[in-house]
Amino acid sequence: MLHFIDFEVFCHDWLCVIAEPFSKTETVIVNSPDQLRDYYEAHKDEIFIGYNIRDYDSYIFKGILAGFNPYEVNEHIITKGLKGYQFSSLLRDYPLITYDLLQLNTSLKQLEAMQGHNVYESEVDFRLQRKLTPAEIEETVKYCRNDVEETINLFLQLKGDFDVQLELINEFKLPLSYMGKTQSQLVAEILQAQRVECKDEFNLNFPKYLERIKKYKHIVEWFKQFKSDKDFTDEEKKEIYCQNLNIEVAGVPHTFAWGGLHGAIPKYHGEGYFLHIDVSQYYPSLTVGHNYFSRATSEEGKERYDMMRRESIRLKKFPELKKKRAGYKLCNNKAYGCMKDKYNALYDPLMANNICVTGQLALLLLIEMLEPHCQLIQSNTDGLIVKLFSLDDYELIDDVCWEWEQLTGVSLAFDPIIKRIYQKDVNNYLFINEEGEVESKGAYVKSLSALDYDLPIVNKAMREYMINGTPVEETINNASDLIEFQKIVKLSGKYDYVYHNDKEYRNKCYRVFASTKESDGIIYKVKLRLKKVQAGLTVPDTPKFDKFANTPEQCFLSNGDIRGVKVPAHLNRQWYIELAHERLRQFGDDTPTVIKTVSTKKPTISYREFLSKNKKYDGTEKCFVGGCNKKGYYEGGDSRWYCGMCEEHAHMKEKYKNYMWQFGGN
Repeated sequence: MLHFIDFEVFCHDWLCVIAEPFSKTETVIVNSPDQLRDYYEAHKDEIFIGYNIRDYDSYIFKGILAGFNPYEVNEHIITKGLKGYQFSSLLRDYPLITYDLLQLNTSLKQLEAMQGHNVYESEVDFRLQRKLTPAEIEETVKYCRNDVEETINLFLQLKGDFDVQLELINEFKLPLSYMGKTQSQLVAEILQAQRVECKDEFNLNFPKYLERIKKYKHIVEWFKQFKSDKDFTDEEKKEIYCQNLNIEVAGVPHTFAWGGLHGAIPKYHGEGYFLHIDVSQYYPSLTVGHNYFSRATSEEGKERYDMMRRESIRLKKFPELKKKRAGYKLCNNKAYGCMKDKYNALYDPLMANNICVTGQLALLLLIEMLEPHCQLIQSNTDGLIVKLFSLDDYELIDDVCWEWEQLTGVSLAFDPIIKRIYQKDVNNYLFINEEGEVESKGAYVKSLSALDYDLPIVNKAMREYMINGTPVEETINNASDLIEFQKIVKLSGKYDYVYHNDKEYRNKCYRVFASTKESDGIIYKVKLRLKKVQAGLTVPDTPKFDKFANTPEQCFLSNGDIRGVKVPAHLNRQWYIELAHERLRQFGDDTPTVIKTVSTKKPTISYREFLSKNKKYDGTEKCFVGGCNKKGYYEGGDSRWYCGMCEEHAHMKEKYKNYMWQFGGN
């Protein structure tokens, strides 16, 4: 049975909501340790699921069971920033099987906003130093219930990750309690890691085949300068890891560093015959082929790792076994990161460095071998993109790659030939192959999901332009759902409140939309500051106002449920169009096609109708321009009357053009 749970803790009150979707039951517990204890005893062998349950809710749960005041546990974790397990050893007396849905650097409210849901935040102040009233308890239960419902919704979207972890636990006969472990912790258990002492972090290995590198030998030497069996201090290690080598290779700017190889022609857009040369299971293959296993791995663990590497390649042909393959790939790929995590049992930074450095230099060898026969477009951690001088060179490139495979013991794969590519940099690109398939990477052009739906209309407009040649104006002007235009912002803990249109807001998450209304302004994040006037005495200083990044100068907010809501008349589509063009230029497209399209959803109106519709007409006042006897249209701000037809009123005609643009008018 799965139990979805969330706690809310105040100075003098606490409550939790627990939902069991399969039995369709809900349990609400308010200030009753006995009721919570009874629930625990009845379900302690089942799985409790929450958002940040691993680091917060589970310790509130255990703290109450152990007889502690949950507010003290809350203060220990939230205010003091300490780990829950450090609060008391008594918490270990109450084992809890948990599964955490927490997404890196993302709050549950941000995920609600991305999906168009009501971004519901409680009106009850969590800093209250008194007992809550019955009405405040009711409001908090409503808020907590909403969070549990959103957690269930999130689980359904991420259930694949849950299934993979459960599959691995079952296959390797591990305890169900391991569902509460992070993926990295689980990998260490599967590989039967026993922590070893590591004092040789930079005693690097350089395979003999790297001696084949001639033209770029100085890059190999750059890495060799760090080779040492010395036990460096933390400060010395930090200084080494901060160093990188920026250099041109095959006419392309590259960076060699301790995190991988990166090189790309910036702002590149091209058509022709391109090859994406992908290294199959690169880091796992280097681990097995060069014996770069963490030295904490048992012999059986090494056998398991190699089995999973081979099986993940074989199972690619069997889509019905994708869950098993996903688990194997997770173990293979996570093991490298575990070797860099000093809190993980697999910690072995030397072997991680060997994998990373050998991987970069082996690819450098491949670049040197290929350079006379094609143009390098991009190099990344596990592959290259090259442009063929001629389609007839395909077999020659294949032969060179085969020779490299024999040298390194690592396999290469060619994806279908790419016909068109847009590239901002190594981490942001889109290409279309000869079969019409699209591959993309990076925030601007990636395929969006419901949990990552920020400025989606700009993303869609760029992809439509790159893939189908559709002008961005056409995509943006024809979109009618408000959710497509949302920009999600979050107030970080460094700031105190949000300021917009002369109002202060205390919520953490906001949906922002570009507006044509002059009365709509910038959304700011505000930090309160103190000024020292004398020793031991401070007074409030001028607040610091910072504009949220990538938000318009004029905007409106909408934090309610916007699923199915259509765009309002004052949405400024032109802001999104200009942003799309600005981003396209970063992908090497300096002159994207601009076509205004007439929308059939909104009728066009004349300039006179626009004035009449949008300005207050008095009927008695005249235009302020001397010699003009036309009736005036009042425009707020300067208390003067305009007819809108004189030369002095050009700014009003610009407003009319913007108004018509958003409806697709001319």
